[in-house]
Amino acid sequence: MNPSRLRVLCLIAALTATAWGDPLSKRTDIDFFRDAASRGLNGLAARADGRLVAGPVLTELKGVAPAQLLWNAEPAGSGRWLVGSGPEGRVYEVTADLAAAKYTAKELIKLDDAQVYALKALPGGGFLAGTSPKGGLVLVEGGKVVAHVRLPADSVFDLADAGDGSWLVATGNPGRIYRVTLDKFRTAGLSTAAVENDQSLALHGIVLFGSIADRNVRRMAHLADGTWAVGSAPHGNVYRFGRFGGAPQLLEENANAEVTDLLPQQGGEFLATIVFAGNELRATGLGVNPPRDPAAPPQPSSPGGNILAPIPEEKFSGRAILVRFPVDGFPDLLTARAGGAFYHLAQRDNIIVLAGGEQGDITGFDLAAQQALTYGGSVAARLSALSPVPDHPAQYLVVHNNAPGFALLDFAGHAVHTVETRSLDLGQPAQLGAIRIDRLKGVEPAQLKVELRVSNGADEREGWSRWNVLTTSGDGWRAPGLRGRYFQLRVSLAADLDAAQMGHAGIYYLPQNRRPQLQEFHYLTPNYGIMPPADPVPSVNTTLSQVVSGRDDDKDKRKDHLMSSAVFPSLGNETAFWTVNSPTGDNLAATFSIRREGEAKWTDLAVQFDIGHLAEGVYYTRLVVKEAAPRTESDRLSATYDTDELVVDHTPPDILSATATRTGDKIVVSVHGKDALSLLDNLEADFNNGVHDNVEQPADGVRDGREETFVVEETAARLAGATSVELSLSDAAGNSSTRRIEIK
Repeated sequence: MNPSRLRVLCLIAALTATAWGDPLSKRTDIDFFRDAASRGLNGLAARADGRLVAGPVLTELKGVAPAQLLWNAEPAGSGRWLVGSGPEGRVYEVTADLAAAKYTAKELIKLDDAQVYALKALPGGGFLAGTSPKGGLVLVEGGKVVAHVRLPADSVFDLADAGDGSWLVATGNPGRIYRVTLDKFRTAGLSTAAVENDQSLALHGIVLFGSIADRNVRRMAHLADGTWAVGSAPHGNVYRFGRFGGAPQLLEENANAEVTDLLPQQGGEFLATIVFAGNELRATGLGVNPPRDPAAPPQPSSPGGNILAPIPEEKFSGRAILVRFPVDGFPDLLTARAGGAFYHLAQRDNIIVLAGGEQGDITGFDLAAQQALTYGGSVAARLSALSPVPDHPAQYLVVHNNAPGFALLDFAGHAVHTVETRSLDLGQPAQLGAIRIDRLKGVEPAQLKVELRVSNGADEREGWSRWNVLTTSGDGWRAPGLRGRYFQLRVSLAADLDAAQMGHAGIYYLPQNRRPQLQEFHYLTPNYGIMPPADPVPSVNTTLSQVVSGRDDDKDKRKDHLMSSAVFPSLGNETAFWTVNSPTGDNLAATFSIRREGEAKWTDLAVQFDIGHLAEGVYYTRLVVKEAAPRTESDRLSATYDTDELVVDHTPPDILSATATRTGDKIVVSVHGKDALSLLDNLEADFNNGVHDNVEQPADGVRDGREETFVVEETAARLAGATSVELSLSDAAGNSSTRRIEIK
C-alpha cells in the first residue's frame, strides 16, 4: 500500500478504536449488598455500602412441623414457646434444644376457629389468644378454655398488655380496638354467640377503646410516653392514640399497604414496617401475598423429616419500608427494599432486625451508622415471627412458613463465614482473570477461600462448572483457563475470624474476541477526489461523563470532520468508502484490493486511486480487515469481505441514432445510444443559438440500462435562429461521445 495514502485510508474507513486507550480486558465490580442474596450469607452481613461485616449465623432446627401455618411464638419458659397456627386453630408448645439444633412440638389445645393470629403468654402459665375468621377472644388457663367471646369482627390480629390488668385487642372488619379487663373476662366465662352491642361486651369486661376508618387494625404498640401506636391495612395508615383511647391522630396515610409491625423506642418514638402491595394485590392482614390455601392437603415431609416442602412463591412486585416516627416531627424513612416484605421487627442494641420474605430474607438496619444490612436468610419463603431467646440476648427463634418450621438466629454463633453471590452476567462470553477484594480488615488474603463457578447460560439449574478454588500469591485470586459469561463467587473464612471485614470485589476478564464487521461499502462519484481537512485538535479536557461512559468524543469529532472534506473534480479518480466496526473495541487496519475478472492476482490500492492506467473490464474487489495493537499478534482476528465490483470503462458510448425535428411549435431532439460496460448517464445538448440543455431522465422514465433513449423538447420560440445542435452522450464512468446534427 502506498504510504501516502495510508492516512486517507484510516480517515475514510471510520475504523473503531478502543475508547480512551482502555485495555481490551475489563473489570466488573461485585457489590455484596446488591449481588449477594440473603440466602447466600452465613455469619456475615452485607452492608449498604457493599462491604461485608460480621453477621449472625442462621441454623435450621430439625423437627416435624406441627401445622401448615405458624403465626407467632411466645416465650413460655426456658427453651419453650407457645405457637399459634392454622388452618385448624391449634396452639402448640414447642420445645427447642438449641444446642442440638432440633425441636419437638405438642398440641396444647384446639380452639373453635381456623387461625390463631394473636397469642400472648400470661403470668402463671395461661395465655390469651385471638382468632379468625370468627373474631374470637380466648383465655386459656390450666390447659382449658376458661373464657371465650366472639367479638363483632372477623379477626383478632393483635393483643397488647395495657399494664393495669387490662389488655387491648385489635380487630379487623371492622378496624377497632377493645380494652378487656382480664379478671372480669375470666369471671364472665364462655359465650358461643356473637356479641353485638356495648352492653353485652361490658358484661365480659370489654369496652371500646377506639376505632379507625381503615378495615383492619393490624398492629399496636405501647409507647414510652404512655400513648399507643397503631397500624392498619389495607391502606397501611399509621395512627397514635392517647393513653385512654378516643379519636386517633393520623400520623401517615398510605394506600394499598399493610403495617406489619411496630417497635417502641425511647421517649415515645417508634419504628414501623410498612409493606406496599404490587400490581393488583391487596393487603390481607396475613402478609401482602396470602399464604397457601389452608384447605390444601399437607405437603410431604422432606427426606430429613424436618419441615414440610415449600410451595413456589409468586414473585412479589411490591416493596417494604422501615420508618421512624418521632414524637414531634415528620416520619423519617430509614430503609426500603423492592421485591420483598418486612413482616416482623426485633432490636439488638442499635441494630434493628427485620424478618421478611418472599425469599426468607433477614435484613437489618444499623441506627448508629444509618446503614442497611442483609443477613443470612432462611430456606423458607416467609418469616412470620422473631422471638428473643430468654437469657440469651444474642439469639432469636425464627418462625417461618412455606415450608413451616423454626430456625435459630444467633448473633454470637460460630460457623464458617461464607458469602455466595447470585448468578452475575458479564454481558458476553469471556476468559476470566483475577478476583480482587478491596479493603481487607481483620483477615489476611491467605485466610480467605475464594471459589468461582461459570456457565454460558443464565439457567441456574444446568450448565454450570464445578466450584473452582482460586489460588493467590497475595495479588488477587486466579484459576487459569476459566471461561464463561455467567459466574458465581463464593468467599469463605474461618469461624474464629469474627472481626473480619471485606470491601467490594472485582472480577477481571478478557471478552471473547469477535471478528470485525463491515457495515457499509460503496464508491463515490467517479472522477471526483476528496481533500480531507486537517485533523481536529484533540480536546485538552476530559469530562467525568466521558470517563464513566467510556465515550471518545474526539473519535466522533474526527468522523464528523471527515464528512466535511472538500470534493473536487479529478479525471480518472475513483474513491472507495467503507465503515468497519469492531464489536470488541479493537483498533483495526484495512487493505483494499482489486482483481480483474479472469485473472488470479490481487493488487492492493489506496482508497483514492487512479483508474486511468487500468485495463478496461470488470474488477472484483475485496477488503481485508485485521485487528491491530494493543491486541497481541497471536490473538488478532481478521476478516475478508468481497466488496462491490469495480467497472473500469475507458470507451465512450455509441450514439446509434440522433434526430432533431420541428413538430408544430416545438423542436424535439432524440438520441439513442449504447455502452459496452457502463450504464448511460445523461445527454447534453448545445444549440448554436446559445441554449444549453442537460437531460438525465431517459424516455422510458428509468435510467437503468446500458442502452437508453434521451429526448430533449424545446419551444421553437426559445430556439429561434438555431439551425444545429451539438450532442454529448455520457456513461456512468464519465466517458462521452459527441455528434453535431442539423435541425430539420
